[in-house]
Amino acid sequence: MQFAVNILTARYRKLPDWEILVSERPYWRLWWSEEAGISVETEGEEAELTPERVVLLAPHTTFNPTMRNPVHHLNLHFQLEAPFDLAVKGIYTIPVTAALAEELEAAKGAIRQRRRRRILVLTRLINSACLALPDDAWREPVSDARFVGVMSAMEQHQGEPLSNVDLAAIANMAPTAFVRSFSQRFGISPQAHYLEMRLEKASLMLEYEKCSIEHVAETCGFCDRNYFSTVFRKKLGVPPATFRKMAREG
Repeated sequence: MQFAVNILTARYRKLPDWEILVSERPYWRLWWSEEAGISVETEGEEAELTPERVVLLAPHTTFNPTMRNPVHHLNLHFQLEAPFDLAVKGIYTIPVTAALAEELEAAKGAIRQRRRRRILVLTRLINSACLALPDDAWREPVSDARFVGVMSAMEQHQGEPLSNVDLAAIANMAPTAFVRSFSQRFGISPQAHYLEMRLEKASLMLEYEKCSIEHVAETCGFCDRNYFSTVFRKKLGVPPATFRKMAREG
């Protein structure tokens, strides 16, 4: 079985300060600091970043950072595809073994090397860190074949939004029964979930791609920039242009 690791960003630098303006994001964060001086808190749980531990923050986890002094810091943002795309929110700490320490050192150097070697070295570090996660760090995938097909269709047609009638046909259900069953199964309506998926894709494009906001809106199935900006701001609290600036600065 194969799965993909999508490395979004990799940095190793000295941090004079650490202000995260956009906290909750749809990707993993891997942090390691060569000196003590940073801690991260979420839902009453706090993790100190030290040379003896790697800290992993699961996707969609909201957190608050605290910085006492500058540190040399390794920061990776990455996504995992199936069967590791369903993580439980939270902070996970991984002890730095001798083998992991070697991989951290290699990662520091690989960040400035050619793309192929950088990807290989960083992927090895990510694999080792994730292998050390507890079994309960992962949620069980959707097993109902009807909803598996619906989720796949939502993922593949974000540029041309599907109606509840379209989605019900994919599930081979009557529209009313489909909406009721989907809402009971996932705790959210099909269209609300679909919108969240499209806005999540839009936020990633804004953060990591150089395309225009108009292109983001079109790619994610919004009729124009103004409507996209209205929906985006209502969900994320800031307009797309402000979000892009905040995310890249953080």
